[in-house]
Amino acid sequence: MKEHYYLDLEQYSVRKLKISLQNRKMIPSRVILKDQIEERFEILQNNGIHNVKALIAVLSTPQKIERFSTQSGLPIDYLSVLTREAKSYHSKPIRLKDFPGVDSNDLDALEAQGIKNSTSARAESILMAMSPCLACC
Repeated sequence: MKEHYYLDLEQYSVRKLKISLQNRKMIPSRVILKDQIEERFEILQNNGIHNVKALIAVLSTPQKIERFSTQSGLPIDYLSVLTREAKSYHSKPIRLKDFPGVDSNDLDALEAQGIKNSTSARAESILMAMSPCLACC
């Protein structure tokens, strides 16, 4: 069975995202996401955006953000911050060779098994066992 490293953004609804945003403290640059949240998320859903994967796809470039802003009436600055928030649910994988204290022979063995970065759910436990630097922190 394949293990998953990321949330399935297609299954993570904009309704769940809205509730998450409403119920947490935010850094000052993201507080804008709480402004008129009910109305703005209704606009997203009325424009066919029902999950975070679709949200990221529709707002993936500055040009798409501008186009969607014109279409929906939502402010560009709001959509830009919302896009950053949505993309934060899908972190960038870390190459295993960038972890400190892992022997190159071990890295070669992992790579031979197809484990090249942190997206493998097994990678973290394997690295913790192999690297004393990671195990203590």
